[in-house]
Amino acid sequence: MAFYIKNPEPDALARKVAALKRIGLTEAVHTALAHELEREQGTPSLVEIGVRFCSELRAKRQSGEGPTGRPGVPRQPVRGWLMFIDASALTGAAH
Repeated sequence: MAFYIKNPEPDALARKVAALKRIGLTEAVHTALAHELEREQGTPSLVEIGVRFCSELRAKRQSGEGPTGRPGVPRQPVRGWLMFIDASALTGAAH
């Protein structure tokens, strides 16, 4: 099944890659998309990064490592598990 790209920039990029590698346009696009998919699948999601971070903090707390609280400020027990994440910090969005 064929597809048509209306934007001339991706067409030019595909032609440039095909010429540099001395391959056809279809193979150039296929290879580029396959590499991009491999790269994205190898990258952990933000949720996975957050879960790993929380697990590491929990492990440090249970092992006695890490901060035990500020002097003069008693720690209050928390019922259940709470996590607050500022989504703008995770996405790297700049305003």
